[in-house]
Amino acid sequence: MSRKLFLQICTSIVISASLMAISACQPIADVQIKTEINESSANKTLPENNPPIELATPYALQPAAGICGGPLDDEFASVEIRPDIPSPRCLQVSADQKLRVVNRTDEVLSIKLGRLTGQINPGEALTLDEPFGNILRPGVHLLTASPFSGPELWLGE
Repeated sequence: MSRKLFLQICTSIVISASLMAISACQPIADVQIKTEINESSANKTLPENNPPIELATPYALQPAAGICGGPLDDEFASVEIRPDIPSPRCLQVSADQKLRVVNRTDEVLSIKLGRLTGQINPGEALTLDEPFGNILRPGVHLLTASPFSGPELWLGE
């Protein structure tokens, strides 16, 4: 690895860690929880003659960030989408956990993870009803939170 690339990676890690520390100091306001799932893409029961639902393929086996918190002993793995950087930037999750996403921006977010999609209004939250093990293969997946950046979710084996 070249020295220049190494310095760029180190600088990126330091900046990311600083931003996460600063965002952790901000007060968290109560938000109204809103549950939505695009039912056409998240069938919970399938007729017996349909093939099994395909799990989303990870784009990596380990996160690029190097630091990935979790998994916590909780039913939900929670992330916040902010205008600058998601919090946390990377989260290790377990197969039986479900995702909760809080919108800390002033825009409507379009969320996508595997075959599940949803929208979140500013200041609200979305909870996906499917556990990660029913959506994703083990590895690192990117939660799409358009028009902003979403976090990496690392599902272990």
